[in-house]
Amino acid sequence: MTKPAHLGREYDAERWHELYEYKVIEFKHKQEDLIEVYVGQTLVGTIEPRPRYCDRGRYKFLCDLPDIDSQDGFPRYYMQLLNAKLEIIAWLNWRLWRVRSS
Repeated sequence: MTKPAHLGREYDAERWHELYEYKVIEFKHKQEDLIEVYVGQTLVGTIEPRPRYCDRGRYKFLCDLPDIDSQDGFPRYYMQLLNAKLEIIAWLNWRLWRVRSS
């Protein structure tokens, strides 16, 4: 597998090779509302519930991908879980494979 040119040197083949080609993005529900986000078999982030009093959103997405900077704006906050999943899929498709979602 060849690493896409837009992925930086932080995406070394030993750990991140599975992300070099398009894979299905899956959300696996874990204990106490924690949701793990996988690309193939690689864990790339988590969605966690936030306290009910928080006004920035009910859910936050934390990303474990390398080469994430302040321009990417993490953690990201969402009011609705479905919207969070749709936005995460769109962002990962663009960030990893330069595929635009409609």
